[in-house]
Amino acid sequence: MRYQQRLNPGDPVSVVGGNIPFAEGGEVSHLGPFRIHMFTIDQANTYNNYVSRQAGGQTPNFSTNLVVRQGGPMDILIVGGGGGGSCIGGGGGAGGYILMQNYTVPAGSIPVQVGGGGGSEFQHNDNAQTAGGSSIFGEPGPTQLTALGGGKGISYSYSFNVSNPTPTAAGGSGGGGPGYGNGPFNGDGVGTPAGPGTPGQGHPGGKGHHGPQGYAGGGGGGGGESGFPYNSANHSTRNNYTSNGPGLRQNLYPPESPYANFPTMQKGGNGLSNDILGSVNHFAGGGGGGGHPGHAINRSAGGLGGGGQGVSVAVNNHAPLGGDTYHASGQPGQRNTGGGGGGSTHHSHANQNSGKGGPGIVVVRYRVR
Repeated sequence: MRYQQRLNPGDPVSVVGGNIPFAEGGEVSHLGPFRIHMFTIDQANTYNNYVSRQAGGQTPNFSTNLVVRQGGPMDILIVGGGGGGSCIGGGGGAGGYILMQNYTVPAGSIPVQVGGGGGSEFQHNDNAQTAGGSSIFGEPGPTQLTALGGGKGISYSYSFNVSNPTPTAAGGSGGGGPGYGNGPFNGDGVGTPAGPGTPGQGHPGGKGHHGPQGYAGGGGGGGGESGFPYNSANHSTRNNYTSNGPGLRQNLYPPESPYANFPTMQKGGNGLSNDILGSVNHFAGGGGGGGHPGHAINRSAGGLGGGGQGVSVAVNNHAPLGGDTYHASGQPGQRNTGGGGGGSTHHSHANQNSGKGGPGIVVVRYRVR
């Protein structure tokens, strides 16, 4: 069989052998011998429409098709949408990460779905945050590839079930645990459970903590590692910390501040990297955990690969310190990475929203010469 193709719309048509894959759809680019199809939420009707639907508590996905004129071996990256972060709780888990190399794709119209990022929580008792949407490549059936959306971060007011403590926080990677737990997890110094990850796609979230220091959520799980828990070992009282180096938190304070050396806690799990787009990019980072009180206005790091930063605020430190213009909002996961949203703080603070999850991505690449 022989067929016609153009590498660029303005190029003349050339006739090539039928053993070379060729497809149409998505945002097409070329790099050396490769033709690349990138599918993102940006290709939906409008990105503003996506944002408005996400703000309304939905997890909007984007569906389209890759039209394969000639099948053959292809490299395929599929990353689910990141989970939304929570208030006084965990960061969102990263979307599931799947990378297939030399995967045989048949000719035909192949369904593609890009998972949207999960919604966020506005205050610590509304439980409005949602899991990310799944990204999908292929027809339903045993050969379909599905990268699950990231689990939502678990918020302060979540009521646990002992036999199944975190059913809504599971995902490609799990959401971080809350800073408080009703039922059997409400004692001082108790580590609250986090969402599990899916083997082969991601990792669990980090445990949260409820204790005399305050309430702190765990980091969301990432494609490459679990989310980091809050470790109370270095803390003795609510506003008296043992120095543990600058760690993985942004240092927003002068050296003499009691908050300058905040421990390495609540970080989102790092994602994974690849060069399918021609340069090394990271995907599927977990969101950092949030908390209240017992913290200065300080931020936990999101995982490498688009995870949003979390934020914690001390009850006695409402005013921003060190020029923190972000106030108490968790950062969203980055677009087209599947990063989890960052956790945030108590609703009495300005701009206390947790971060929305970052939309996922699907990329298809194959050799054309």
